[in-house]
Amino acid sequence: MAGADPNIALEGLSERTWARLAELANEHKATDERAVTAAEFKSAYINSVQTYHEDPEDEQLVTGAEAPTMLANGCTKVGPYDIKIIDSVSVGVSVEYCPGANWSASLTAYLKVAGKIVWTTTYRLSREHYSITFNPNVGAAKATITIGIFGGNHCLRVYGEGCYWWFGWKCKSFDRTLHCFG
Repeated sequence: MAGADPNIALEGLSERTWARLAELANEHKATDERAVTAAEFKSAYINSVQTYHEDPEDEQLVTGAEAPTMLANGCTKVGPYDIKIIDSVSVGVSVEYCPGANWSASLTAYLKVAGKIVWTTTYRLSREHYSITFNPNVGAAKATITIGIFGGNHCLRVYGEGCYWWFGWKCKSFDRTLHCFG
């Protein structure tokens, strides 16, 4: 699939999809970051997928904060962690965990496509509701993401499947334990 004709590989994705992805990327961009056009987003996506197909990585790279941050309120902040599913699709999470018998964790999750955040959400976990599953679908990429605090050591685990469009859907599973709070 390396060197494949992008027009054929992306059949099924309309120009409206690229316009929407650019719109989403611009909504989530940093204030000092330049806005991206639909054509620029599509070009970045094509380059990213073609690079991946030339040299696919088996190992899913996780990047993120090196050390947890202890907050004045006794809570611990970790992340953001970025889990690269393939070169053009990443899933990310950051968590603020507050310990105790009635522990809680505020999380922010996101989906990146071609290096741009295009979907984000926040959620609060607790002892009674210790995990949540999200299913973002942004046209050229989609994912099923489960995030939770599991086990006696209260470990932050993220797992699911990330997919990208190239001659149809191509999906790859991921399962990472990112940090244990206990």
